[in-house]
Amino acid sequence: KSVFIKCKFPRKFKGNKKFIQKDSSQKIPVDEQNQWVRHDKVHMYDNSSEGLLKVFISDLTAADEATYRCGVNITDYDDLFTEIKLTVNQVDHFPAPSKSAAVIGESVKLTCNYPEKHNETIKHICKENNEKICQNISSSEKKRFEFSDSTAGVFTVIISNFTGVEQKPDTD
Repeated sequence: KSVFIKCKFPRKFKGNKKFIQKDSSQKIPVDEQNQWVRHDKVHMYDNSSEGLLKVFISDLTAADEATYRCGVNITDYDDLFTEIKLTVNQVDHFPAPSKSAAVIGESVKLTCNYPEKHNETIKHICKENNEKICQNISSSEKKRFEFSDSTAGVFTVIISNFTGVEQKPDTD
């Protein structure tokens, strides 16, 4: 699976370099602002206008379990950071993914079955980009989404006025 981490910084540091660091290993810097930067399976986005560093780590394994520092360089010698302890648990056995067909302009119903022990867990829907990174769904789009969660282990989303999904053409 994967994890999505958001680190908030005071706006006065919005132009400073951001980084993520696993335990005491070398810092992985974010070299660009306002675009996704990838270092192996770590994807980072320095949203300078919001003072927010988004970190997405894909294909988690037990080796990824560690304490991470999500930080900003204050000076050449000082950093401001937040520590995040990431634990990687054995994957629950979720049922196979379901598929739905949609017609543009009509409604589509998406269902997700999950183990009953997750009845109290917060559920969400994710719109992935080509790199499998969860993208924010805009507030105007969210108005078309209707969510329901049953105690029988079924999470349902109905999207009205379906608009389709933009796909980039393959360049291989």
